[in-house]
Order: sequence, then structure tokens, then C-alpha cells
Amino acid sequence: MSAQSNYLLFKRKNILFWILLPVLYMFSLFYGLLVRCIKFAYNQGLLPKYKSDLKVISIGNVTVGGSGKTPVVEWLTELLQRENKKVGIVIRGYKRPDKNYNGLVTENNSYSEIGDEAAAFKEKFKNIRISVGQDKVKSVRQLEKTDCDVVIIDDGFQHWRLQRDLDIVAIDVSLSLNEQKLLPLGKLRESLGSLKRADIFCLTKVDISEDICLRDNIDFLNKVNPRALQVNTVYEPLGFYDLKTDSPMNINPEKPIAILCGIANPLYFEKMIGKAGFKVKKKFLYPDHYNYRNKDINFIKKSIIDNGIDTIITTHKDAVRLKSLIHLLGFARIAYLKIGLNIIENEELFHNRLLSLFSR
Repeated sequence: MSAQSNYLLFKRKNILFWILLPVLYMFSLFYGLLVRCIKFAYNQGLLPKYKSDLKVISIGNVTVGGSGKTPVVEWLTELLQRENKKVGIVIRGYKRPDKNYNGLVTENNSYSEIGDEAAAFKEKFKNIRISVGQDKVKSVRQLEKTDCDVVIIDDGFQHWRLQRDLDIVAIDVSLSLNEQKLLPLGKLRESLGSLKRADIFCLTKVDISEDICLRDNIDFLNKVNPRALQVNTVYEPLGFYDLKTDSPMNINPEKPIAILCGIANPLYFEKMIGKAGFKVKKKFLYPDHYNYRNKDINFIKKSIIDNGIDTIITTHKDAVRLKSLIHLLGFARIAYLKIGLNIIENEELFHNRLLSLFSR
């Protein structure tokens, strides 16, 4: 069960919640104290920090799961490449089946070695370097030996050991920041006061946030860190692609379809499919970064046959995990949706802030 699933389970006000509440509260206090001690040790020089000669940009968050970092990483990579920068990406490779591989990604690396996000980056960007591993400092050092001049750290906000030139924090504004609690009682990785470290807030899912929630979040961010630039973003569909051939696929909106995904927050994906006019008859929702098995695909195949469905729509990251199993679906067509980040407010200021790094 994913961290977000645990959070949603404990959020329910049932008997189990009230029984576990004191225990969760105590663990949350202990977790918060531990995080503060680690940060204090780094801030006071008791633990060493590493400063790279490369420009280092972190894309992170303060909550577990589903804040929308990946489209931000992709957008930033595209921008830097247009500016003729040689980009490297550091990524952990979360929940990959084979955790033994740590190093630079090559054409021969499979999804099981590097994880779905790194595999998706490798598929989309042909002229970047990617380093996979839990030790981000080691990964940056590997990229220093290549031709990179800028490194993007995926999920680096809590990696205090590595000094950054720019901290971008993705905030899912469809959720109220004021209601969040520290793990394991809630979704927070560290206290909301940590947002004072951010240089840029990338507000994601603005289009599905209730007006009052969006305003409250913006007001809160202005109070905790008024110097940080706030950028409003939404995700836009870029088209459907055949999982077998990676070529564009046309899908008849009059026919019922199924959606299949293993991501932290499937609601936004589901709403995007609905906005495109499709009739979703069946949903197959799995935990974030789920590694699909033969029995899962056989279950899906039986379900779509029973419901008269011949087309399944999934996400790009899920497509990476499904490719080796697609033959099990038989007649079914399976498409993945590519999405992009659309900045609807302060795009020029965002550009200028990023590019100013290279004039220092």
C-alpha cells in the first residue's frame, strides 16, 4: 500500500482511526523532531554539504505522492535544451524491480533497472544524461564527469546534503496546505515552515482546485515565503499514442473505454480523460509506481471482454511498465496519454529566474 493510500485510510473517522490516533500522533512528533535534528546538523556544519561546480536545480515537494513534479522536470528540461544547455537529470528510480543498478543510464538499460520515470525521460529526451541512484551526491559527481553544465534533481528538496542553486517546489493546490500533518499522521515530509527555503513555487492542478482552496493556499505561501515566485500551471493533453508502436492513435469517443493507471493521484488523469469526451466504463486503479504482473493483465483482459471494451487508456509512466506485458491483452488496443505543463501565470518571470542562474 502506498504512503498516500495509508494517509487516506487513516483520514477516515472510524474506530480504527481513533484507536491509532495517539500512536500516529506520537510517531508524527518523533518524525518531526528527527527531521529538525538532521536539518540542524547540516545547517550548523556538523554534517558536510556538497557543492558542485555544475548548476544544480532541484524540483521537489513537501508532501508524499502526486504533487506533479515529473511534468515540471520535463518542462524545465525542454526550456534548458532550447537555451543550448547540456542537461543532466538525477533520479532515485523509486520502486524499480531491480535496485542493484546505480549509475548513468544507457540505451541498454531496462525499466526494471532504472524505474518508470527514468525510462520515460530516456524515451522522451535523446540528448540528456540521466543518473539513477539513492545517493544524489554520488549521482551528481557522475554527471560532473560528462559534458553536462546543469543538473536537475528530481525530488531533491529534502536532500540537505547537496547544495542547490535553485529550489523549485511543486505544490498541489487542489489540497489545502493548512490541513496537512506530518507523516505518518498526514502527508507532510517536513513542516510547512520549510517552504521558506524555496525560490519558486510551482502551483500544479490549478484548474481543479476550488477557488477558496486556491486562494487560501496562495495566501499561506505569501505569508510563509513572500520572496518566492509563484507560478500557476495546468497539465494539457498532447495526444494519445499506441503502446505497441508509439505512433499517434485515434480513439472513437463514442465507444466506451477503460482507464488503467498506477499513479499517486489518479483523479486528475481521470478528469483529463473525461474532459476529452470519453465514456469511461471501467477503471483499473493501482498504487503509485505499481509493477504489473501477469495475473493483473489477465484480470484486466477478462474485465474488458465482459464489459464490451476494446480500448484502454493509460499514462506515459504506466506505459513504460506495461510494454513487456502488452501481448497478454490480445485484441485490446491500449493507448497512453502524453501530457505537458502549461504555465498560465508568470511564465516570463519563471524563464528569467531560471536563465539568470547562468549569468552569475
